[in-house]
Amino acid sequence: MVQEFFNQESEYDAYLRGRRAYVFNDFGAGEGRLHHADCAMLNRAGPAAHGNHTSVRKICSYDLASLEVHVRANVGAEGSAYQKCSFCFKPDDARA
Repeated sequence: MVQEFFNQESEYDAYLRGRRAYVFNDFGAGEGRLHHADCAMLNRAGPAAHGNHTSVRKICSYDLASLEVHVRANVGAEGSAYQKCSFCFKPDDARA
């Protein structure tokens, strides 16, 4: 199951609390980045650095495969429409 958040900070925080999840930052125009929910890159810049994470639409799931299917269908293919974060998705990462 996939859940979307836009300008919904408390709902987004509650969704991620205590669970391993994945977050797609949807920048619009077929562009975005896929992260592990605990990735430091989600909090480092722009409004997110000040606690306003969902000013950029977030598409989330507890299941990576489900999220990737949704993103491919609605945004586009990995490599052209979106990238996986190189900080939190390492080739040897057993979490992915």
